[in-house]
Amino acid sequence: GQYDKAIPLFQEAQHDAKLRLASMTKIGLCFFLKGWYEDTIDIFQKALSECPSEESAIAKDIRYNLARSYEESGQKKEALEIYRKLAQLDFSYKDVGQRIDILRKDVTS
Repeated sequence: GQYDKAIPLFQEAQHDAKLRLASMTKIGLCFFLKGWYEDTIDIFQKALSECPSEESAIAKDIRYNLARSYEESGQKKEALEIYRKLAQLDFSYKDVGQRIDILRKDVTS
């Protein structure tokens, strides 16, 4: 729960190329847990664009967290699109299938 203390440390760590993606992911999670969804979306979009492979474990995690951020911010159509792309890569990833089913009902109704 000490996100305000953790964020500057992760920001510092992202200057190291080896830690950059992991640090960006942690910053995004801190923002998410603080309820700063628009900032979270920005961080995860940037992190996703820097992933060397969209099929890597960290890319899947970033994509999932980006979708969760859109979902929490009320941007359900955007969340659904990202979950769909993730399901095309790895259908059994976390609860993606369930989230797609729920969002499809919400978006179409």
